[in-house]
Amino acid sequence: MALGWPEQRLKIEWKGLDIAFFQENYGEDKNPIMILESKKLGDPLRRALEQAEAYSEKVNCTKLVASNGLRYLLFIKEKGNWVLKAYLDLSKLAIRHPYMTEVGGAPQLLTQLLP
Repeated sequence: MALGWPEQRLKIEWKGLDIAFFQENYGEDKNPIMILESKKLGDPLRRALEQAEAYSEKVNCTKLVASNGLRYLLFIKEKGNWVLKAYLDLSKLAIRHPYMTEVGGAPQLLTQLLP
């Protein structure tokens, strides 16, 4: 909600997903536009892509964010495949991923989190 999402467009624990973000006010017949999968503080995020692929079978959305409270990964669905687009580490803010130069950093990830 700090990023500007109205409470009516967020649903916690929706169909087994941690947080679902909706374009309009939540309704059972609507698909979320983004999902946030949360992990325990500091847990690794290496299984995030597997989870994104599993979620794509449950709902039709185009963005998935995985976070362990310190690091965030943003996946965007392109041509049926989930692609890592941005990475954010709160302890080391950067414009790009430290090893994968084609992956954006904090500005790209935070922009994609806005409603």
